[in-house]
Amino acid sequence: MAFDPARIASVLVYVSSDPDDAIGENLMKLPMLHALRAVLPSARLTWAHGAPNVFLSGPLSPFVEGRIDEIVSWPDWGPDDVSGSARIGPLKGRRFDLVIDTQERLRRTLMVRPLARRHFLSLAWRGRLSTLRVPAPPRNLPRRLLALTRALGAPDPDPPIALPPAYHAAAAALIPDPRVPHVAIAPGAGAKEKRKCWPLDRFLELARRQTGRGRVPVLYLGPGEADWLAHARAEVPGALFPWPDHRPPGLKGIALDAAIASRLAGGVANCAGPGHILGAGGARVLSLFGPTDAVKFLPWAGANASLRAQDFGGTAEMDAIPLQAVDDTLEALLAGRHMP
Repeated sequence: MAFDPARIASVLVYVSSDPDDAIGENLMKLPMLHALRAVLPSARLTWAHGAPNVFLSGPLSPFVEGRIDEIVSWPDWGPDDVSGSARIGPLKGRRFDLVIDTQERLRRTLMVRPLARRHFLSLAWRGRLSTLRVPAPPRNLPRRLLALTRALGAPDPDPPIALPPAYHAAAAALIPDPRVPHVAIAPGAGAKEKRKCWPLDRFLELARRQTGRGRVPVLYLGPGEADWLAHARAEVPGALFPWPDHRPPGLKGIALDAAIASRLAGGVANCAGPGHILGAGGARVLSLFGPTDAVKFLPWAGANASLRAQDFGGTAEMDAIPLQAVDDTLEALLAGRHMP
């Protein structure tokens, strides 16, 4: 059956939520959503995720404003569950012209597939259950998901992810002249127990070096790094702190941070939510990797560079990455030289 956008009035995107499906993973799904909306601007779009994922209806809601018509909390089932819970869940009795299954567990795919009236797209089982040819996907998660929208003829979008004008106005109040280079320094990570953080003192030294080169460091900290705040202020005088210093009422913090990123020369972050926030704003991002996959989790960004701990001694410990290597790579990225 050939794909005809005019015959697609309803779309279901099924997103299975795993325990580590956090801010970063959700931001990495948004390029696919934007590509989907480009080819199907008028279809009613339902986004179904496993509970208790509330990111798109909460802190990430400005990123999907006007792009998702309905968000359904669909309690997940285990990978070996064949009870048919997909058919008796909150979408019981409904069918969709197009169903896009973003996960790759075959049993879940087989339960979601009957909800499709015309077309079904999935990467599971190498795309063999799809009604349209799905291009071979790369390992990188955002571009892997974009293989699904390429099957519809949608071009890959470019960063940044569009946000309501109020966010860009607030960002402009913090950084009124983006011609003055501002550089993000993002030392945090949501799951510090996973040892994904490069040492804080090296991030702060990197920030001081940016100051010495006539740039303004923008320290991306959040409530999870509140105990670092006083030390960071003392160590990097003149740095900007979007949190907690710049939080206009009524605006979501993550979306504001992405809008601020759109005015930056670039930034450096661990493999964590802040790096994906910078990428969502269209900034150039240097990502530091240790225990996580440097290909799969590379942000969707204006330009990318990455360094792996394993390249400096065969260990996943983040402190294996030398300060000078980060400094040199960040300078190359800011200068517009794309790095691997």
